[in-house]
Amino acid sequence: MGFDRNQKGNNNNKRRRSFVKCCPKQQKVSDKLEALKSLIPHRVENGSSSGDDDDEIVKAEQLFQETADYIVVLKTQVFVLQKLIEIYDETS
Repeated sequence: MGFDRNQKGNNNNKRRRSFVKCCPKQQKVSDKLEALKSLIPHRVENGSSSGDDDDEIVKAEQLFQETADYIVVLKTQVFVLQKLIEIYDETS
C-alpha cells in the first residue's frame, strides 16, 4: 500500500497511515511533532488542510514558531516571578 500524492479528499488519516506503513521514520517525526503540539496551549487548528507535503512543512514551521513564542512567554513569566520573590523577600 503506497502513498498517492494525487489523492484528494478527506482521507488524510488513511493516507497518513499508508505513508507511515512504508516510512517508520516519518511516523517517529510525526509522533514527536504531535507531542510538541500538545505542549503548546491555546493552539487554533486551521481545518482547511489539503494534506499535501507543502502544507505539512508550513504546519511544522508554524508549530516551531509557536513553540519559540511560548518559550519567550515562559521565560518572561519566570523573570517576573523571580522579581516578585525578590521584592517580597526584601519587605519581610
